[in-house]
This record gives sequence, C-alpha cells and structure tokens, in this order.
Amino acid sequence: MYSGKPQPILSAIANVYFLAMALGAVVALGARITSQPPPLLFSFLLFSLVLLTSILYQALVADRVSWNSPGECMCGRRSVDGRKFWTNPYRRNRWALFLVLFVPLTNAGNSWDNLYTGELFPLAQIAFKVLLLLILSLSIVGIGAGQARGSWMILLYYIILAGGAIVLSEGHDDTVLRSFARSSAVFYVAMGVITVLIVRFYDRRRRRLEAAARGETV
Repeated sequence: MYSGKPQPILSAIANVYFLAMALGAVVALGARITSQPPPLLFSFLLFSLVLLTSILYQALVADRVSWNSPGECMCGRRSVDGRKFWTNPYRRNRWALFLVLFVPLTNAGNSWDNLYTGELFPLAQIAFKVLLLLILSLSIVGIGAGQARGSWMILLYYIILAGGAIVLSEGHDDTVLRSFARSSAVFYVAMGVITVLIVRFYDRRRRRLEAAARGETV
C-alpha cells in the first residue's frame, strides 16, 4: 500500500455526483409511476440535500467509520483492519487522472436533469440509464483504486452519448442543431479516447513500479 495525499474535498465533490445519480433514478421512477414530473423547486431542494449530506459525511462521519464512500474509494482511500488510509496506487501526481474521471462523473450526475423540465422517462429508458450509470460508477471507482480496465467502459459510455446526440438530431431540420450534435459526438469520442490513453499511461507506470519491486521488468 502506497500512501497518498488526502483528498477529502475531491471525495466530497465526487460523492455529490454519485448521490445525484442514485437519487435521480429514484425520482425518475417515481415520476414515471405517478405521471407527474417534479417541480423545478424540487431539484434545488434535492441538490441542497445531496450537497449537505456529502459535506457532513466528509466532515463528521468519514473518519469515524471503517467503510469508504464511492468518492473516497475513487480518490484512493482504503480500510485495513478498521483503519482508513489515503493511498495513491499510481504513485504520481493524479491531476490528469482526476480530470478524466470527473468529466464523465459530472456529466452522469446531471443525466436526470430533464426531469425538472417536464420530461418523463419511459421505464425501459430508466432501466437502461441505471445500468449504464452503475457500470460507469464502478469503472470510475475502480480506476481510482488502480484498476485500469474500467477505462474501456468509460469509452463505451462516451460512444453511447455520441450515438444518442446524433440520433436525437436526425429528426430535426435545423442545420445548426445537427451541426452541434455532430460536433458533440466528435467531442465525446475524443474524450473517450483521451481517457483510455491517460488511464493507460498511469497504469503502465503503476505496473512498472510494481514489477521493479518484484525484481521483474515490464
């Protein structure tokens, strides 16, 4: 286990988006069942609750419990024999890694925002989004913990976003909208490729150092 710089602020921010994804799915399901989209004011109240919960957990609870929140795991916190430690599995500055993890996390955390403009998601779409967001969340947490294979799932997430942007624009005659959708699709795919490359860069460093510690070469 390699020690790392404590990241309580980043952990709290990450937990905001993880909570937003989970609660958003519950609200979407409730809105579908009742056929009543939540009022816009509800979104502000929900965000305030999520933000307050994340801050209070990190400030008052995190150091008192033996388990780690998704945000803590993403930022390298581990529990051993009931004690919690901040670690850095990549053993180098992680600013670029955190950047490519927070971009999809932020986007996913806002994936239910259309609820508050009156949209009701079909049950099949809710199920698909929940599955996709769950896989994305596990991938992001896993990468933070040193498991680089999750980068391919993030690439898949971006590809799905790119495909969705193009499909939604096909039914419109507005050339500006279609051009914007194509540009968004290119951006999503580029971000996916960049994410894979950056994660692989960090992972190669991790594997090289671990091999050197065993007297091997990579």
